[in-house]
Amino acid sequence: MEKNQRRYKTHIVFNVDLATRTATCAECGDVPLAFTPSREGNYPACGARTRITHGGKYTRRQYQLWKPGIELVIRRNKVHTILSYDTIALVGICVTCGKIPIKVWDSPSKRAKSISHVMCLYKHVTSHPTLMLSVSPDELLSAWHTTCDICAINFSATQPYYVDHNHTTGKFRGYLCISCNFLVGRLEAAQSELVKKAFEYIRSRG
Repeated sequence: MEKNQRRYKTHIVFNVDLATRTATCAECGDVPLAFTPSREGNYPACGARTRITHGGKYTRRQYQLWKPGIELVIRRNKVHTILSYDTIALVGICVTCGKIPIKVWDSPSKRAKSISHVMCLYKHVTSHPTLMLSVSPDELLSAWHTTCDICAINFSATQPYYVDHNHTTGKFRGYLCISCNFLVGRLEAAQSELVKKAFEYIRSRG
């Protein structure tokens, strides 16, 4: 299974070296360092890229090669582009976070056998409206393994994992399958008396 290259083709520049006037582009590899001017300053850019697609049409964007004396600024929003990934171990290399677990969504089309979306887990847990967890990439990676913390089922692209957290404190707890995540959520929300009644119901009715 491969990532949708057309949708996620980007020229993300990192490892900028002002001494040699070079940078590393996620698409092109080692390239001459360029910059693109904006209202907020000059952003580092790929010197091999000359135009981009926008709205289905080609729109020219002028890139100028960087020269000493030109100040560069870093974008306000960190870019979390996955450069490479392993769909078996569900771990990838993020431009911002380095080695990190990834979230994988299969293509909505049942006939398509390709992955339509691969996201950095740190980006997911810090931007998802129902998560918004205050956790570091290192914490996510150190707690990562490819099985559910409760039932030990193996995670995969077709058996996704869910990030479990305390809904009161927001503390990250671990990785669960959909069934165990639902069970823990119901137990956490239920009162202790209801849990006891549920166990008594199971015992009494076999």
